[in-house]
Amino acid sequence: DMGRAPMGMGCQSIKPKLRFQAPEIPCCIRVQRGPAWRLKSTIGAKPMMYLVAIVVPPLALLMSGRLFHAIINAILWGLSIVIFIFSFGLGSFISGPLWIIAVVHAVYLVHKERSEDRMREIAEETMRD
Repeated sequence: DMGRAPMGMGCQSIKPKLRFQAPEIPCCIRVQRGPAWRLKSTIGAKPMMYLVAIVVPPLALLMSGRLFHAIINAILWGLSIVIFIFSFGLGSFISGPLWIIAVVHAVYLVHKERSEDRMREIAEETMRD
């Protein structure tokens, strides 16, 4: 129901002229704010995001819908793992700080998202009253 506007009231369907039979595509589609694949908040998901941010920082950022930050974080995190593996642990003085920077970056952005969600919920509650 969220993805498509009701047919009628000036909304027409577009039929592509192709050789195979394609489904009808409505011209009026509601656009949802933010990425559609963003993790929906549930009771146990928010504390778990901190654990994911510590263990696999880029995944936590992807799950929170921050693609650009996830790519930057994946570069940092992957670089720290590659340096640690190929130096047989001797390069841990370089890979350790890179890993810590990636974790702090992910935890900060997850916390920022939680506070933004909290503020959004408070604003919605005040608008209802």
